[in-house]
Parts: sequence; C-alpha cells; structure tokens
Amino acid sequence: MVNSFVVNQTSAAPAIRVGDVLGKSFDLFSARWAPFVGLALVAFAPTFAFSFVPVTPGSSSGSGVQFAFIVIRLVCGALANAAVIYGVVQELRGRGFTFSDSLRSGFGRMGAVLGLSLLVGLLVVLASIALVVPGIIVWCMYAVAVPVCVVEQRGARASMTRSSFLTRGNRWRIFGIFALIFVASVVIGAIIGYVAGHTGGMYLVLVASYLIEAIVGAFNAVAIGVLYYQLRVAREGVDIENIASVFD
Repeated sequence: MVNSFVVNQTSAAPAIRVGDVLGKSFDLFSARWAPFVGLALVAFAPTFAFSFVPVTPGSSSGSGVQFAFIVIRLVCGALANAAVIYGVVQELRGRGFTFSDSLRSGFGRMGAVLGLSLLVGLLVVLASIALVVPGIIVWCMYAVAVPVCVVEQRGARASMTRSSFLTRGNRWRIFGIFALIFVASVVIGAIIGYVAGHTGGMYLVLVASYLIEAIVGAFNAVAIGVLYYQLRVAREGVDIENIASVFD
C-alpha cells in the first residue's frame, strides 16, 4: 500500500487516498474496538434510556418528549465524537488512552463541539434546500471541523475556517470515504435489525439499535480523526506529536 503520510510542501492541495484513510481507520478500530465502542455506549446511554419514555403521538407532552430526545441525542453525539477523537489521536501517537482521560476530554470540549455541530448542520440543511450537491459540498468542507475543535481547541467559526482549508482539493474524496461508510453501516444495521426483529421483541430491537448506533458512531469518529491526521500531515508536514501536543 502506498503511504499517504507524505509531507507536501507545494502550494497545490495534496491528494489523500480513500483506501489509506479507510484502511488506517479499520486497522485502528479493529485494534481498539472495545474502548472506542465502550466510549460511544457510555456517551449514548442517555438516549438509550430516553427511548423507553412513553410518547403519546400528537399530544403536547409527546412533542416535548420528542424535542428533549433530539436535544439529548445531539449532546450525546457531541460527547461521543470528542471522547473518541481524543482516543484516536492518542493511539496514533502510540500512547494509548484511558476511559477517564477520554471522557474528561470529551466533557471539556462537549459544549464547543455541540455548538459547532449545530452550526454546521444548519448550514448543510440550508445549502441542501436549494440543491443536494451544495449541501454535500458544505458537509465535506467542514468534515474535520470537530477534530480541529477538539485537538486544536478552537472555537466554532475558527474550526470551520480551518476545516475548509484542510479539506480543500479533497472534498469529493472525503465524500467517497463517508459514502462508503454510510452504505456499509446501512447494510450491517439492516441485517442486525432484521435478525433482532425476528428473534425477539421490541426491547431486543431497541438494544440492537443502541449497539448499532454506538458501533457506527465510534467508527465514524475514528475515521474523522484519521482523516484529520492525514490531511494535516499531507498539507502541513507536521507529525502526530505536534498535532497532539495540546493534550500534554
């Protein structure tokens, strides 16, 4: 396999390799799948618990419960992304990570990541209202805004500006990476959901959905962290110790 972690000092945007990003992400996830998925399970535990709250369709209380579920899901997603990305960076630098350190980092950046995710999500939705393609471009432009926010500890707008710079020239490759991940996750989720639905009741389906969400969420965060690393190394020629020095 050709190594894409090559310093590029030219002004042209360096091309990353889809296979390199996916391969490195899969290798890293396979090696430490238990702590990565465990972090996601802990982060998403409130959404799992909230799924058992009874909802009356069409009622005001039902609308309130649904809104609360959306808010809790967003907060849990922000925590999961921040915690897992911290673990990814520590693994890439060969230092490993602990649950407590990852969760501490996740909680420390959760508010910033949540605000950033809401802002990016709003821009993607607005861009998609006109046409689908602009929405995809905006999403790819800000694909590594979360790791920028976590690793470089920047604010929402600065993280978005930085992500736009890092992803320039590689946005369709980034789309290809996460399109493949999305298709694979849908297929795997459908198979697991089908088996759970035909071998157990509602509770088994809920548990299966919880596990699928944790696994997919953890792998997505790992892939985003690896993508961020590859983009910085290729574009700026920095090594992982420079990238992760903020955690020391």
